[in-house]
Amino acid sequence: MLLMPPVTDSDTVVDWDEIAESWGRAFPAAYQRFIAIYGAGMIEDYLVIGTPEPWVDPPDGDGADMRAGTAFARVL
Repeated sequence: MLLMPPVTDSDTVVDWDEIAESWGRAFPAAYQRFIAIYGAGMIEDYLVIGTPEPWVDPPDGDGADMRAGTAFARVL
């Protein structure tokens, strides 16, 4: 898929060092470039591109939230 050039500069600010330290690994360079150019948002009102957040331990709960799913994926 080819994306058009952004109409405005990205206003999404990410401390990639903090993100990498908290997750224990760097996010892919292509994702970092995408966020730097386009920022967080939606593509065609369909695909959500989120702003990365530092890792936090999942709360106790039913295990149906995104952080619990990520924690599960980490052990695979």
